[in-house]
Order: sequence, then structure tokens, then C-alpha cells
Amino acid sequence: MVVTVVQRFLSGALAALSITAAVATVGYLIHRHYDRVRAPTHALELRYKLPYLQPVADPPQASRQAPTAVLLVSANRGVAMYMLERIRKLFPGHFRNFVLLSTGTVDTGSFGSDAALRELQYVNRGTLEYLANYLHHDGIPARWYDEYGTDRIAQLNELCETARREYPNSVFFSSRLMFDREHWWNRWLHNQTSFTMQRRLHAVGAELIVLPVKL
Repeated sequence: MVVTVVQRFLSGALAALSITAAVATVGYLIHRHYDRVRAPTHALELRYKLPYLQPVADPPQASRQAPTAVLLVSANRGVAMYMLERIRKLFPGHFRNFVLLSTGTVDTGSFGSDAALRELQYVNRGTLEYLANYLHHDGIPARWYDEYGTDRIAQLNELCETARREYPNSVFFSSRLMFDREHWWNRWLHNQTSFTMQRRLHAVGAELIVLPVKL
């Protein structure tokens, strides 16, 4: 009986150790993947980096019934600038307003979450102000909205509803990162938000166009 108990204990401990090792390995591989992606996205930021532009004192005012491009953006300025330029090339002169939407995910119950939230807001809002000011210098009305919480999809849904109410003649845009070698984990780790929001917006009669961004 003692031998049986010891064997079961060892087998259970071995199973727990195996599961822990597998989880740690997956976590390491995901972390390494994001480290590899960070370099090309940073290069994209450098390619679209602009000299400092003074804020426009009297920015152009939006016409809410005019065609409006609504962009779902992250804190990465390079990806966002690429999206802006791509939209303006695909639809030259069509969109009279640009609206920028950004979200941040924070664990509101964790230690130090207030400081993390402030830092995230500082980074995100810096990008949003940068993009809006760039458009203002080109004489294009632009404004931004942001939300922070634990559920990014719910936050984006709320922001998109706000944009649809205020700008009824709007088309939404998001981005999809493209890699030299496409694997299933690339799609799983990077593009789920875009396609989830595309399905949800299509379900309510709104358009979301996913723009490929080649890294």
C-alpha cells in the first residue's frame, strides 16, 4: 500500500512538473517572438518619424456628416502612420475627417496598476496627439478617443459605437501585420483583434477594412 501511494505521488508530481515546464516553454517562445517582432516595428517607426511639429493653434473643424475614416491604432507610431498614408493613397481626397481610436489593457486589481495605467495613457495619448497634429498640419480635421480597462474588445466596441454615433458616414480601418513567413501562431498572436472587430462591425452594418502592414 505504501508503495502504491508513493508511486501515485511521484506520477502526480511528474505530471505537474511536465505541465509547468510546458507552460514555461510556451511563455518563453511567445516572449521571444514578440522580441523579434519589436525590431521591424521599431524600424517602421523610424521610417515614418517626422520632425517635431508645433501644435496647430486653431485646428480645422470636422463636418460630422462628411466621409470619415476611423482608425483603430496602437501605440506604435510607425504602423499608425503607415495606415494613414495608405488610406490617403487608396482613397485620395475622399475622407474629410479622421478619427483615431486606441485602447489600453491593464490589470486594475494588481499592485502598481495606477502607475502602469498612467504610463500607458502617457504613451498612447502621445501617439494620438502626434497623429492628430500631423493631420491638422495638412488641413484635415482629426480627433481621438481612448479607453482603458481589462477587456480590449469591449473597450473597442464602446469606442466604435461612439464614433458611429458622432460620424455616421464612417469607414473603420485596422491593420494586420504581415511576415516573411506566415505561420498559424503569427495570426493567433497578432491579428485576432482586427478580425474580431471586423466581424462585430459587419454584424451591425458597419465597414471595417483590414490593411496589411509588411514587416
